[in-house]
Amino acid sequence: MAVLIELVGELGHVGGDYFTRLNPQKARSNAVRQLEAMGYHVTLSNDQNLWMTLGEGA
Repeated sequence: MAVLIELVGELGHVGGDYFTRLNPQKARSNAVRQLEAMGYHVTLSNDQNLWMTLGEGA
């Protein structure tokens, strides 16, 4: 139990996005998998202009 408390104490200050920053590819894959499990068709793009166009129409 003391080890768990010690671990939580150490991880408590790294931030909520710690695991996303640690392994962004895994975080991205998990997000896509979860959305697809909910019935969404997922397409990813790095194109910021596309994102802005889609965001304006929403």
